[in-house]
Amino acid sequence: MIFPSSYEYNEQLGLGFREVGYYWPVNEYVDMRMTGDIYTRGSHGIRVNTTYRKRYGFSGNILLGYSNNIRDNDSDGTKLSAKSFNININHRQDSKAHPYRNIGGSVNIQTNRYDQRTYENPAAAFNNTYSSNFTFSHEMPGTPFRFSAEFRHSQNTQTRVMDITLPNMSLRMNTIYPLKKKNSTKERWTDNVALSYSSEFRNFVKTTDTTLFTMQTLKDIQTGLQHRASLSTNFRLFNYINVSPSINYDEAWLLKRYQLAFNPDSVIYKDAVTGDTLGFKAPTESFESGFNTFRNFNASVSLNTQRFFTKKWSKGFVRGFRHVAKPNVSFFYQPGTRERYEAVVNTDTRSEFNNPKTYSIFTNSPFGTLQGSDKQMGISYGIVNVVEGKYWSKKDSTEKIVRLFDNISLNGSYNFVADSFKFSDVSITGNTTVLRGLTNFNFRALYSPYVHDINNLKTRESVWERKKRPIEFRNFSGQFSTSISFGKIRQIFAGKKDESQNQQTTQKPRPQSIAGRPDFNAGQPDTNEGQDEPEKKETSLAAWFENFNISHSFNFELSKYNGKSTFFLQSHSINVSGSIPLTKTGT
Repeated sequence: MIFPSSYEYNEQLGLGFREVGYYWPVNEYVDMRMTGDIYTRGSHGIRVNTTYRKRYGFSGNILLGYSNNIRDNDSDGTKLSAKSFNININHRQDSKAHPYRNIGGSVNIQTNRYDQRTYENPAAAFNNTYSSNFTFSHEMPGTPFRFSAEFRHSQNTQTRVMDITLPNMSLRMNTIYPLKKKNSTKERWTDNVALSYSSEFRNFVKTTDTTLFTMQTLKDIQTGLQHRASLSTNFRLFNYINVSPSINYDEAWLLKRYQLAFNPDSVIYKDAVTGDTLGFKAPTESFESGFNTFRNFNASVSLNTQRFFTKKWSKGFVRGFRHVAKPNVSFFYQPGTRERYEAVVNTDTRSEFNNPKTYSIFTNSPFGTLQGSDKQMGISYGIVNVVEGKYWSKKDSTEKIVRLFDNISLNGSYNFVADSFKFSDVSITGNTTVLRGLTNFNFRALYSPYVHDINNLKTRESVWERKKRPIEFRNFSGQFSTSISFGKIRQIFAGKKDESQNQQTTQKPRPQSIAGRPDFNAGQPDTNEGQDEPEKKETSLAAWFENFNISHSFNFELSKYNGKSTFFLQSHSINVSGSIPLTKTGT
């Protein structure tokens, strides 16, 4: 038996005893603890806590709780009952239990603010969100497939809203090469044809913690099955060009579709004098049952290569340059499906005030809001450049390689099916390091193929039509960022100081006489040489700030407005952070 260690008194619940119950060791793997609360004014609760553990198998606990708080109604003296439930499950499978299957996770579901009503815990009052994730997974040996089933849940105790996914089952296939022969020794381009596939079945419902165990929850369940497949390959063209085509296909099967309905009789505002209609209620939401499909498709092919350009010199400080250019071109296509999955609803019976609303018929589906795509067919192009230099180091008489610019990229695109502005802006981005790697410099330049008006808005007139050149400058932004610690600064200055002292010691002649008399100790070995110097105590104030870090950032922008280039200093900041040890480590 479990006896309460104390009693408590609550003005609304009365005199009560908590944690009264019984402990039962079921066997060597499982034990159970059943406790309850009871108050003189009728409130009561019960909790069953089961803990289990099997060595090299699994472990966990299950906590089920029920509470019924009964209070007096201040207005008429009747009894008010507030029932709440709690389900808390934690399960963990040992990694040695099974090589292919695994089950585990946590479940934490509460209704009607169970924690706040049952426990007088301040932390429970500030915790407004709860979530669950319980998963079963199974790898199928000898096949490329993997199966998993999940239970997911999230809730907010303030808004009472709960999102529950049960189940979320998925079947995923690892990438396979269906045209590749197992015993073939000669590689063919078809060997690289790769196929991947995945499917996902999901039940999803958005409800409240007060209506969770009602029929309305079952009516609001959204059910769907989604398929995804992709086919890709890569091969070389003319031994220099890499070609990579790919095809992607998505399809979803849904049992409900989203609807908005406008009621012309839903007048909510009328003029008190004339009786004219001033407004209507917003369209009402509903879901229509039936089998619906959503499909999406896109295809692309990309070409890329890599070229090297070098220049060398055998004499002088500069010994050479190396330029690596990586051009790429891609063609992409995607059919237009947006109108197929959209609907329109009116908002007013008067044409001058009507503002039709376009919405997706798959809003709030089990897989989110599914929307069709606009038709696209175009070409994207780009080139990535890396510039390196080689110089002669007098310090160790060797050639050193330094990167001058990393990844200077030029990118743009052209859309064949766009009704206007077929050409995109041309962007140039890059980065480099200066001051021996202490400072990073990132930049981005933007050029437009279209003329801009005085309000900096793009017009349909091209730059070529007006100025007989393909593009014009629009914007340049850059950032210098530096980060260095006090310890690094000390090392830099200490290195220079030691080097200077070593040079002075080497160049300074030994004294041959003192005050005109011969120095008999000159040329004699130092008697203290080789002896250990006494340990020096750290008395430098700079040592206290050894781990402090200085960060400096400088952001600027150069833009073209109304035909004039304008410089903007966006931000300029210095941050210092660190800590000072008051005692030595280990003392």
